[in-house]
Amino acid sequence: MAHSKIRSSRLLAALLAVVIAAGAGLSPAGPAQAGFERAAAHPLSVELLLAAAVRVIRKTTIYVTTLPKGCVRTEIGDTVVWRCGKTYYEADGNRYVVVYVD
Repeated sequence: MAHSKIRSSRLLAALLAVVIAAGAGLSPAGPAQAGFERAAAHPLSVELLLAAAVRVIRKTTIYVTTLPKGCVRTEIGDTVVWRCGKTYYEADGNRYVVVYVD
């Protein structure tokens, strides 16, 4: 899971660098291909950058009937999960399922 977080962080950083470079009139193709004019609009936007940062919730086959003590209600996107230490749970009917948040 840590490897996935590092990969996601690197992707997000790379997208951010491209957006910043585009705003400055630079191009990843280099100055010879980029030309010297600044484009009026660039296809990469803040929305695209935020879409790359979307978190994924994956359900497991591990279920519990009650949550451990000290859990904190957390919203990830439109989904409510419960963070109990390093473990996340999602309500599933009258029980909770362990989920992985990537």
